[in-house]
Amino acid sequence: MKIGLKLDAGDVFKIATTKITDEDTSGTLFDRLAALGASTLIDILPSVLDGTAVATPQDESKVTYAAKISKEESAVNFNQDAKAVSRLIRGLNPWPVATSTLNDVKYKLFDTAVINEDCNLEPGSIVSVDKEGINVACAHGQIKLITIQAPGKGPVKAADIARSKKDVFSIGNRFV
Repeated sequence: MKIGLKLDAGDVFKIATTKITDEDTSGTLFDRLAALGASTLIDILPSVLDGTAVATPQDESKVTYAAKISKEESAVNFNQDAKAVSRLIRGLNPWPVATSTLNDVKYKLFDTAVINEDCNLEPGSIVSVDKEGINVACAHGQIKLITIQAPGKGPVKAADIARSKKDVFSIGNRFV
């Protein structure tokens, strides 16, 4: 796009798109967008340089501002729909990383999957533990924690830490 006086307001030479999948994190999306941006620039640059590229003005009524993400936004609220919780966790991976506390220990949460199945437990409660991870109740549905990190440790498979600390990661214990 052309550089304008306002932030992200210049005329656009070319638009490229990509789908955001349920497995994407902000890190995987960043990498894919970087590659897509580079290939799009390589594709359009010759016509920009020779003056044949046609730029289209942006619709300023659709401009939005996205504030910088901070660590204060990393706390997970399980009183939301499982899809929203999963998107937050994936959106904060790799930085600042979503967090939640269980038995006064703050864990970092990295990878999740949505389970479209409600349960009768309070949001944040551990519903079950299986070989794929730790299922946690949300306001609607559940999420499966796949990769988590204890303080001072590296990220591990949630199922592995749950097996090693059965008393902590037992059914009914609650992330807050």
